[in-house]
Amino acid sequence: MPVSKNTCFINFLESLEKEILEKLVKGNIFLLCSISKEIKNIFEKASIKITIQNKKDYKFSNQEVEGLSYKLKSFNTWCLVSELCLIDCKLGDSESHVIASMLRDNSTLHTLNLRGNKIGADGAQAIAMTLHVNNNLLILNLSRNNIENAGVLAIANMLTVNNTLEKLYIGINNIGANDINMQAIAVRAIAQALHENRKLNTLSLLICRTYYDGAKEIASMLRVNNRLLNLNLECNDLGTDGAKIIAEALCVNTSLKNLNIACNFIKRAQTIASMLNVNSTLTTLNLECNHNLLNDDREAILKSWCKFNRGGDLKI
Repeated sequence: MPVSKNTCFINFLESLEKEILEKLVKGNIFLLCSISKEIKNIFEKASIKITIQNKKDYKFSNQEVEGLSYKLKSFNTWCLVSELCLIDCKLGDSESHVIASMLRDNSTLHTLNLRGNKIGADGAQAIAMTLHVNNNLLILNLSRNNIENAGVLAIANMLTVNNTLEKLYIGINNIGANDINMQAIAVRAIAQALHENRKLNTLSLLICRTYYDGAKEIASMLRVNNRLLNLNLECNDLGTDGAKIIAEALCVNTSLKNLNIACNFIKRAQTIASMLNVNSTLTTLNLECNHNLLNDDREAILKSWCKFNRGGDLKI
């Protein structure tokens, strides 16, 4: 029974005979408990995606995460586990340390999705420290956790030395909660790291309380960074002035292709329209839910957008 590349883990479990694999089922969570040597010969180093999404109110124990980490190590003798998704599994800092330890020894994992857990600053620091030495991970999703400033600063520090990571999602965390100064420090650290980093091509800062001060740091980064292709700044209270300074940076930036600045209380966007007259690189622009944007500016943006054959979408 051949197994194709990028096989979904749940389908993979269900497709094998019961006498070969033993399934542990807790609600809608599937964990691999044991594996028979007989199945090794049906793989030819296939690339496997492991997805565990908690669809019920179940919390992973530290022991279960350690068990999964151990299984990942054994998997690599007969297949390549390239993607691990542990979504909404209530993983905390202690479980993050287990995952970080696994990453130190893992040479096949390209994608790690830990979205929607309870990882705090300590857990984020542990994962970030591991990525100082891990040279294989390409995509890291830590969005919708409880990561505070110390965790973001550790991630920023990692970006100055890591030359492998291509996509980073850290939106909807606890960055600078109730402290505007700390919010600015966190966003500034990420932006300044991308002055040096030449590998990351996708950054999502969805709902990260960027504000105008953060927009200034991001704009400064965009003037010198020629690797970033996708930037999500949705719901960051950029305001008209924040959007303006980013648009001015995009008059000289020739790499960014996709920009999301929806839901940012932008009222005037003449600078964005002017930027689109000179920037031919941007292919997707999302300005939705800026409800107070003047109609004259909307029309100017539409007109400027059509100047180049962009091949993408304008949402306004």
